[in-house]
Amino acid sequence: MSCSGSGIEGTTPLVSSSYGGIIANSSSLTVMGYNIAGSLVDSGILNTTVPGIGIRFYVQSDTPDLGNGIDTPAYIRLAGFGDSSGSAVFAASGVEYPYAGPTVGQAALAMSMLRSRTENGTTLWYIPTRSLSISLRAELIKTGYVENYGPVSFSHLFNSWITPSPSGSASVVLPPSIHFLTGTGVTLVRPTCKLSSQRPTDYSVNMGTWDANTISREGAPAFGPDVPVPVELECNGMAENIRMRFEDAGASPLPVSNIGLYDAAGGHKIDGLEIELRYNGNHIDVNGSAVNIGSYGSGATSVGGDKMFAVPSTSFVPITFQARYIQRAMITRSAVNYTGPVSGTVNLFMVYD
Repeated sequence: MSCSGSGIEGTTPLVSSSYGGIIANSSSLTVMGYNIAGSLVDSGILNTTVPGIGIRFYVQSDTPDLGNGIDTPAYIRLAGFGDSSGSAVFAASGVEYPYAGPTVGQAALAMSMLRSRTENGTTLWYIPTRSLSISLRAELIKTGYVENYGPVSFSHLFNSWITPSPSGSASVVLPPSIHFLTGTGVTLVRPTCKLSSQRPTDYSVNMGTWDANTISREGAPAFGPDVPVPVELECNGMAENIRMRFEDAGASPLPVSNIGLYDAAGGHKIDGLEIELRYNGNHIDVNGSAVNIGSYGSGATSVGGDKMFAVPSTSFVPITFQARYIQRAMITRSAVNYTGPVSGTVNLFMVYD
């Protein structure tokens, strides 16, 4: 709020104007105020339109050299901030006061309409030039289980009122309430996960060696030991119902939905040997079918007052799959027995409900 004086002085402490019906005297104030109101879900925490998400407001004076009483030239007076006793507080510059309730929170910016000075024994009255300002900060609070995501509305929480006429005047103008936080400026997004950006996204798993004569000793099919396949996810909270799809990236996918193998030299198909992918000991079809791996990531555990994202913005969560060789027949390349390096490639996709 700013008031600009004209520089005109007079010997009478009285100003009148037909514009807006302003009448000022030596004790008059001009006041602009703000109200915060809403439904409390906890101490100082107000409801939003998204169940499970509340909001807490803070107000701070940005103006130095303020008074701490109503008889001072300028002050910012708070009610419902700092504590819930309802006692008025005169804001100190640079100090942040949280909304505490239990009812309406008010911040009033007030300054004297007229000031005086003495020159040669004569008292001269003038309209001072001065500015008062406050800052408002809000934080989202997790108050319960969150089911819905999307725009978060606060239009019912923050209203403003203004009395441009000075204190004591019969003419008080009250404009319609002004909502400062409407629209879709604040949107709650569903937590998601992705392959960690801190690790290579092209995972290379060393499966070790396989004795081509294993099938002669053990019969078909012959199974190799499980080899861990760690996949690290980066989550921005607790993501629920994560599903993964695996697709064989080779030129000739196997009908049994395992990973086909090829020689290292020319990419020729290797028959008789394949790789099975598993999760928790269960077979995974490498054919694009989705596998539900449950919930991953970290979220706030307290419903009473933790910030919605009380964990670091990203949490790294390893998921370990298993891979193993399966030999079903003699290992051949183009119908000729083969020994040598082999490789297979699988693409990984993440799916959310």
